[in-house]
Amino acid sequence: MKDSSPARVFVQPPTSSRLRAALLFTLLIATAIGSALFIKIRETSALQKELAAAREQYEVAARVANERLAQYSTQANTLQTPPAQPPPAPANPQKIQVPEKIREAAQKLIPNLDINRYEQFLRDGAVVHLVRGKAADHDCEVTLNADGDALVAELPPALMPEAMRRIAVEQAKDLEVTRVHYELDPERGGMYRIEGKNPAGLYDFAFNSQNQLLKMRVPTEIVPQIIREAALRAVPGMDITYGRVYPNQPEVQYKLVGKAQQHEYEVVVSANGELQKMSMPVEALPQPIHKAMTNAMEGLKFTKGVEQDIRNNKGYESKGWIGENRYSVHVSADGKIVQVNAAPVEPPRFKPGKSRAGEAAPQEF
Repeated sequence: MKDSSPARVFVQPPTSSRLRAALLFTLLIATAIGSALFIKIRETSALQKELAAAREQYEVAARVANERLAQYSTQANTLQTPPAQPPPAPANPQKIQVPEKIREAAQKLIPNLDINRYEQFLRDGAVVHLVRGKAADHDCEVTLNADGDALVAELPPALMPEAMRRIAVEQAKDLEVTRVHYELDPERGGMYRIEGKNPAGLYDFAFNSQNQLLKMRVPTEIVPQIIREAALRAVPGMDITYGRVYPNQPEVQYKLVGKAQQHEYEVVVSANGELQKMSMPVEALPQPIHKAMTNAMEGLKFTKGVEQDIRNNKGYESKGWIGENRYSVHVSADGKIVQVNAAPVEPPRFKPGKSRAGEAAPQEF
């Protein structure tokens, strides 16, 4: 006979070792979750503190900005433009220290000269005074000796002697004077060089202190055709730069200056077109003449071009220096030394300066 009662299931209770393992695992899980939550909470707290500090700084800056804006607005409403102040008076310019005798002499020569520079130095053992300044909107310069005598001077055009002005205008209509240069020549006294221009070109005039016109430079187009043709016959192909007229000679003469084959020539022609003489550099001489001229004296330094006397057929002549002695060498047309003259002279007292245009001033008037 079968047993009809239900079947029974037997469940074994956990052992103590399994229980401890489960509890340990649960504890580890809980510890990890707790650590993560703690770190998150700490980070959130730090961020909140930073936000709070930034909010506080912003509020302080905004409050200060509002206070300053209100202050500036108040000042703008009450601001008044101060009255204009007159410019400060210029300081008194320091007076250039010039010996009274020299100052009086310079300002007598150039009235109303405003002196802005003064120098004193020795030249050839003598005291020389250099005074520079402005007068009538022109730069002026005068060199004086110890007695107050003018040795060299650059004068305003307005101080050109009236007699010289009349003569210059007669020679060059509508002349505009651009430079007046004065120089005391030991032999000829006071000499004036006047520069000017008109629509035809450039002019310069040389006068002595007696208002005599010694020579003048004129544009090439002013030179008569007969004079230019004679010069071109003497030097074929010469490019004429300008002409000079010598009205004070017994017979009026013209000098034409120009270049040919890279050499500079000067041709003197009488008013009727007759060749008088010609000058050229030593290098341009015919070979026999060149050899005789350069071998005439050892150490001779030629200072000017060689001059050929065409009218009188007297050959060639040139001047040169050895030390402070001047010599003149004459060579015949066939290349023979005719004569050597020695003429000791003092060297020039003043070296040539420069014109306002920057061109070299002439070696002599």
